[in-house]
Amino acid sequence: MIAGYIAYAKPVQTSLLNKLTQRLQTLDRVLSTRTFIVGDRMTLADIALGSVLFSLTTGNGHIDAAARAKIPNVVRYLET
Repeated sequence: MIAGYIAYAKPVQTSLLNKLTQRLQTLDRVLSTRTFIVGDRMTLADIALGSVLFSLTTGNGHIDAAARAKIPNVVRYLET
């Protein structure tokens, strides 16, 4: 099951991971020139986004170390 919602199917999982990777790469480009999502300090947007990214990158998350290496600005954002 993917996130406990649908039965496992390799094509579906591959498609979802590809879409997730594309979105994280877009976010990585945005964060290449910013420290926070909106403005110069932490806002509610950063807290919401940070909680989702944290769950994706830790524990049983879907983003492994190899994938994290491709999105260094997202990793920096999480560590800020």
